[in-house]
Formats: sequence, C-alpha cells, structure tokens
Amino acid sequence: MARVNPRKIPKAVSRERMHPIFQQHVPKLLKILLSNLSNRSHEARADVVFAISKTMSDLGPEFFHMFVENINQSISRGFSRILVPFTIHSILCTMRDKETIKPGSLDRSVGYLMPIFFDDMFGKIAEKKRANGIQESIPESTVTTSFESIEVLAQFTDFNRGLSWILRPIVKLISRTTFPAIISSAQKMLSHIATGLLHNKEVKTRDLLIYVHQLVDSNIKQQESAAKHMLHLKKTSQTNEDTDLQGYQKIKRLENRKNTSIVELEPRKQLAKMKNMPVSSDTNLHLLTEFGLELCHHFLSEDHFLIDPEDVDLLQMLDPYVNLLFDCLQSHYQRVTVLGIYCLTKLLVSYEKHLPSIHTLSKPILEFLFRILRKVSAKTDLGLETVRLLTTLILKCSSVELTEEQTQQIFLFLNEHIDRPDQSDAAFSLLRAVVKRKVVCVEIYDLMKRVQELMVQSQLEKVRKLSASIMINYLMEYPLGKQRLEQHLTFTIRNLQYPHLHGREICLELLHLILTHFPPAIIQQYAEMLFMPL
Repeated sequence: MARVNPRKIPKAVSRERMHPIFQQHVPKLLKILLSNLSNRSHEARADVVFAISKTMSDLGPEFFHMFVENINQSISRGFSRILVPFTIHSILCTMRDKETIKPGSLDRSVGYLMPIFFDDMFGKIAEKKRANGIQESIPESTVTTSFESIEVLAQFTDFNRGLSWILRPIVKLISRTTFPAIISSAQKMLSHIATGLLHNKEVKTRDLLIYVHQLVDSNIKQQESAAKHMLHLKKTSQTNEDTDLQGYQKIKRLENRKNTSIVELEPRKQLAKMKNMPVSSDTNLHLLTEFGLELCHHFLSEDHFLIDPEDVDLLQMLDPYVNLLFDCLQSHYQRVTVLGIYCLTKLLVSYEKHLPSIHTLSKPILEFLFRILRKVSAKTDLGLETVRLLTTLILKCSSVELTEEQTQQIFLFLNEHIDRPDQSDAAFSLLRAVVKRKVVCVEIYDLMKRVQELMVQSQLEKVRKLSASIMINYLMEYPLGKQRLEQHLTFTIRNLQYPHLHGREICLELLHLILTHFPPAIIQQYAEMLFMPL
C-alpha cells in the first residue's frame, strides 16, 4: 500500500466512481491514503493531503462521515495525530471551494468532528504541538486549523437542527471553566460560527430574528445575575483577605516584641483561589450573549438580510430588539455593551421608522450614554461606539430632547476632540447632528469659530471638507444676526488670500455654496462684500 502514488488516486476515483461496485472499495481506498499520511517527508505528506482532499471532494459529502470514522481509527495515537485536524480542514475547504457540500450534509459528522477540534485546541494534539522540535519535523503543527473548520461546518449546517449540535459541546465547555485561554478560544470559536452562518445560504431572515432574540433574551438576565454574584464573592473574598492580613500583622507585632523570628507565610495565590472557587454554569453566559449580538450585527450589516419595506410582518419583529439591546447596553461585560450599542446604532440607521419603542426608551438610553461618556475615553471602542449611537439618536429620533446639562457635556466633548486627527470623524459627525437639530446655545457659536479656522488651517482634506459642509448648514439654518453673519463672511473672503493653496480652495468652495444656497435677498444685501474681492 505504501508504494501507491497518492496523486494517481483522485484521477482513478474520477474515472471509476460511477461503477456499480465502486462503493464497496471506498473503505480500502481510504485506508491506502491514510497509511501514507504518516510519511516522515513533509512533501510526501502534502501530496497525500492533496490526494485525500481531491478524492473526498469527488466522492462528495456522502462519504465524508466514513472518512472521519476511518481517520479516527487509523491515526489514533502518536505525533501523526497532529495531521488529523489539518487533513480534515483541507478536505472541508476543498469541498467548500468546489461547492460540493449541500446544506445539512455534514451535520451527521459533527459528533465525531467536534471532539477532534477540541483535542486540537485543548487536548493531547495541542500538547504534542508544543513539544520541543515538533514544528521543525511537522510544519503542519504551526497552525490551528480547527477554528476555520468549525466555520465551514456552520456555513453548511441545517440552521434549525444542526446548529445546536455544533454549539452544544462549546456551551458545555464554557460552563465548566474559568481559565482565560480556554474562554478566549471558545469566544473565537463562536465568532467563527457567526461568520459561517453569515454565509449560510439556507439561513432565512425570519429564523435568524427569532433565534437571536431568544438566545440573547434567555441569557442576558441570567448572565447579569451571575455577574452581580461574582462581584459579591469578590468583595467578600477581599474583606476576608483584609481580615487575615490584619490578624497576621497583629501576630507579627507580638512576635517582634518577644524578639523571636517567625517564618512569613506566602499570600494566597490567585491560581489557588481560582481552583477553590466553585464554577457556576452561568459564569460565562456572556459569551453566548456576545455570539447572539454578533449574529445580530451580521444581520444588520449584510445586504442579503435587508428587510423589504413592504414586509410588514418582518418589520414588526424588529421593535422588540430595542428593549433587548437596551438591556445589553447595561451589561457588566464591556464587549456585550459595545456590541449592543453597535447593533442599536445599525438598527436605528436602517429601520428607525419601524421602531415605535425607541420613542419611549430614547430618554433612558440617552441618559445611559452620557453616563458612559463621563467615565470612558473616546479612544476606546466603548467610547467611540457611544458617540456614534448618541449621534444617531440626535439625528434620527425627533423625540430626543437634550437637557441643558447634556448639551454642555456634548460641547465639552466636541471642544476637546474636534481637532484631534484620530477622533475628528466621531466629533464632526456629532457636530453635524447637533447643527441639523438646530441646538441653539452660546457654546455652538464659539465652537463654529473654531470650525471655520479648521476649515482653512487643517492639513487634512477630510477635515476641511467636513468643516465647510457643516459651516454652510450652520450659516443657513441658525439665527446669527447681522454682525455675526458679517464676521463669518469676512473671514471667508479674507482667507481667499491664505498663504497655502488648500486654504484658498476651501474658501472658494464655501463661497460657491453660499452664493448657490443663500436666499437672493441676502446675496443682494452682501453683494459688494462678496463680489468685490473676486
């Protein structure tokens, strides 16, 4: 069997697979291929993996289950076991690229595949990959392919039946661990599953809406209760540690008085505390909430999930998401909050007219966003997404009314961030929303003087364009008075002589906008000022 050239087998399969007795010889054929997989030569193994992938692609997913059983039996121990998830990944990708997989056709093999993938990430295969010198002798060990393999399974699973088979072992895993490395890998697996479902052509919008709402709603309250319990345990543990420390110090002082030496005990290690702490099945529920929110994000971002404006039934299913996402905003877990804010922003941008709940919840949402802004830097993901949602609420929701304190906080933020290149996009978007809503206060007039200076002086074309766009809206919509309007017009005309070309060009553009958008009566009133310099 070892003498067979693996590259000849796919051609033979293509030629003979329609023969009536061919199926009887498939198990023997697979054993021949797998016997060559333990070859010491990397080039020879690459030929075998290619031959197996091509053969299984030609045979189709009907024989994939048989292959998984055979590879588990043929390569059950030793360092060759490293090649098992690598080979399976190669087969899955080849079948995906050649479009030979039908939805649901791999679900039968999920029960065999998930233990292999877990072994690759956490078990004996992972240990073998870390052995000294193994990466030089088996280069296939340098990568963990199981994440992408799980993504392919999700891409072709039966959404209503097979998805639960993929998720079940992951849910079981996260309910029993507190180790950060395992939690991180589980989070990565769930993210790949979400991406796979995004490309699953069998997933219908209605099914996805129902599934995501049920998943997030069933976990969010439970996870927050678990989070509060963990915080309580942490505080209790800290109190006990303080008590132990005080007692220890008292003993030490007494011993020192007797002029005797004592052996200082090591403080309790963090790892020991983790081992002694009972693991609740609710501890990592937030990972499932994040998974549901990732699916929601994909649904709101991808064109093929867009809801027809005339599909009233589907549009009515969106409104309950407003309350659900508001619950996510208040999570103890930052990533849940960030994803919740992101999804709510997308929901408002695309479907605001079909969300009656936003009018009753806009006030508490707004108050919560301002609480975040007071505590978090705009450089963080949480701060940036908070500003974007605030911008969308001001721009889209007519029921939103800013208090005086909130208005002042907005302008404090704008004054601080509008001339910072890394944060100017969010600041200009918020300022545009404020100007369109015609928020009138002393701060807006002072800020617009800074904006017109940025329009001329900024080295970034994007900032100059945004400034000019906001300036024309401000000049047309705000009550300025004769003196203030003349000041802005004079500034624009005077800077037609600005030393740098980009400053003169943007002033010409703004002047063109003024001449084309202002009422004729205003143009006539300031004709001499506007045209004489030209």
